[in-house]
Formats: sequence, structure tokens, C-alpha cells
Amino acid sequence: MVFLKPFEWIYRICLGLDRRMTSAEWLNYPTISVGNIAMGGRAKTPFVLFLAKLLEQKGCEVLVLTRGYGRKSSDPYFLTRDTLRPQVDASGDEALEIFLRSNAHVLVGSKRLGNFRNYDQKFPPKIGVRRVILLDDGFQHWAIHRDLDVVLVHRSDFSESVLPSGSLREVPEALRRAELVFEEGVDFTKRVSFQGAQPLDGEILGVLTTRAPASRSIERIQQEYQGRELFEMHLPDHASREEMLRALEDFSGHIVILGWKEAVKVCDLETLREGKWDQLKICGSKKNLRVVLANLELEFLRPQILSSLESRLDKILQLNSRNSETSK
Repeated sequence: MVFLKPFEWIYRICLGLDRRMTSAEWLNYPTISVGNIAMGGRAKTPFVLFLAKLLEQKGCEVLVLTRGYGRKSSDPYFLTRDTLRPQVDASGDEALEIFLRSNAHVLVGSKRLGNFRNYDQKFPPKIGVRRVILLDDGFQHWAIHRDLDVVLVHRSDFSESVLPSGSLREVPEALRRAELVFEEGVDFTKRVSFQGAQPLDGEILGVLTTRAPASRSIERIQQEYQGRELFEMHLPDHASREEMLRALEDFSGHIVILGWKEAVKVCDLETLREGKWDQLKICGSKKNLRVVLANLELEFLRPQILSSLESRLDKILQLNSRNSETSK
């Protein structure tokens, strides 16, 4: 779209000015950013989950700072172990997914630096506990200094244009700022496992997706349930609970396949939290719809880049420990 090119340059100039005029502030803890140069669909959420669990295994307390895309509230919202009844409208679907699938505390809001300061002041880490910050979707977030920038890409990013002509936030040359770049299909792939309801032979299955791109999700489901008829329901990214329930009204079957991003909006959160997959049902529907939960995780294809990531994390944690001892 040639007529959009002037707007693309305006966007790029504004982004550059924003970066130059914003000074990055250091936090008191190791900070790792996970981001991309495209608008979405680059596995940031499963990668944040992977890092959160990896850091937890190393004895760290993890704080995830995220904007909470698609939520209905603009107020800061903290998801912690004391949160008994999390609200997806206040947190957003991806933030709630991270919270339910890990032991991380998730601080939601556009002012991520302010959210961190408020939380850290009220809830300092216990003595002997290493606190680590994960900055979700942070590659274009200039206000917070990070010790490590991890960026996820797809090969299509290298031939795409910048907004509004294309779907890129930044040109591929911006990847030079990143310390580690993981390319889907080269460094990692997405692996899906299915848990929950067991469909009968020949039973039609509903598939409701709000992820981008939906085509890849459907391909994985077709591989798992070969030969079955699928009733596909594709909704926009971060579609609301009401939109999802309306879409399900047209489905005549009894079993629906959902990912976590969809399930946190239409399933009972306590059942999800406790992992009672066989009890999952659609809440708020007039129909008795059971759920197959599609767990999306990452499988790493190149051991060397994963080793580089772990080595870098260990160095960051060791350096932070020495700095903490020095400051005492």
C-alpha cells in the first residue's frame, strides 16, 4: 500500500523520538524482557511462562510486569498468591493465564514502572529470596532498564513492513538491540497437549480460537483429531466473554476445544487452577458444553541457544547476588 508509506515513516520517526526522550530506570532486581518486533502471535506468553518456571526452579520469586491487553479496566491490578477470586476483566486474558499456570506474581497496568514501585514498597522480598522481574512485551518499553532482552520472531517478520503499511512495530534491524533472538521453526516450535473431555467416535468438535494466527492452532488440532469434523469459531484477539458465548450458540455439539487464553474467560477459574481438566465446562452457556483444554508450550530445537539463555540468566543472578552483598 504505497499511500501508507508516508504514515509508516511518521510512525518510525515518532517511535525513535519516544525512545530518545525516555530515560530507562534501573530496578533493584534482575530484569529480563521478552518481546518481539511484530504485533502479535510470536509466543510471548508461553515464553514468559517458560522463563517464570525456569527461574522458580532456581529459587527465584518472579514478578511479571505486563500491560494486560484486552482488559476492560484501566486501573492497576495485582495478581498474587493472596488473590482468591481473580477477575479477567481487570487483568486481561494473557496476564491471568500466566498467573494460573505459574507461581509468578503478575502486576497489570500500562504504568509498569509505577506498578513495580508500589508493589515492591508494600511487599519487599523476604530475606534470602531472590526477586526477578520479567517484562512482558518489553522490547519497545523504554522506561525500564533490562539486564537481558529476549526477542521472538517468525521468518515472515523479515519481509514485512512497519505499521501502518504492515504488522511490524520496528524494522528487523532493531533486533541488533537484542541479546538473544529466538526464531520460531528454527530455535523453537509450539507443542500442544490436549486434556479434559474425551470425545466419542465421530462426534463433532467445536474449536474456538482468539489467538493470532488462528490457522496454526487449527493445524495442530487437525493433527491430533484426524478425520473428525471440526466446527471452527474464529474471533478477534482478546475477544470478550460475551462474544465467545454468542459464538458458541451456533455450535450443535457437546465438546469445545479451547486454549488457556479462551478458557480463563468462560471456564471456572478454580477448576483451572486446580488442574481438574475432566471437570471443565463452559460457564454461562445454556448448553452443557464440556471442554478439551489445549495446553500450548514451547519445544526448543537448538540446545545451544537454550544453553546460552540459561548461562546468561545464571550470570545475571550471580552478579545481582554480589551487588546485594556489597550494598549491605
